[in-house]
Amino acid sequence: MDKYKTGLRRFVAIIIDGLIFIPLDWAHESIWGSNISVYEFFVWAVFYSVSFVAYYVFMHAKFGQTIGKWICKVKVVDYESEESINFVQAVLRDVVPVLLVPYSIYSYTSSYAAGLGDASSPSSAFDLFVAMTLMFWVLMELITMLMNKKRRAVHDFIAGTVVIKVPNKQYSADR
Repeated sequence: MDKYKTGLRRFVAIIIDGLIFIPLDWAHESIWGSNISVYEFFVWAVFYSVSFVAYYVFMHAKFGQTIGKWICKVKVVDYESEESINFVQAVLRDVVPVLLVPYSIYSYTSSYAAGLGDASSPSSAFDLFVAMTLMFWVLMELITMLMNKKRRAVHDFIAGTVVIKVPNKQYSADR
């Protein structure tokens, strides 16, 4: 059961993966402050919104881990077989972010078109609802992860996955 004790490693992996996106966030800030057309901004909003989800889905489907998880030596595997996950499982792990991509694109583009200074704070009742729903989702993820022996979060149950520690021998063979 020790291989399932991945909570701290997963937390650090999230931070590392977040650091990877800092240049993209800087570009977003720069583009937000520029004087481009709404259409050009829409294209950027699509790229920006999809890039986060695409990173997680692609990395999990292809390698079973993001760069953060690789550094922290944890991997997402199928719950039953503990073998590599497939593309559908990778998408299901990120089903909430995937479903929020259209909203994100709409929110960024409409805020930019309206000349609002920042799209990061809720500007409507619906924006507030989405923000509260995301906070509830994160809370449910943490609670479920802490309430079962294999430390599976809600997205792991949805996708039929589990996160495990990767034995050091797998890393030494790659070098």
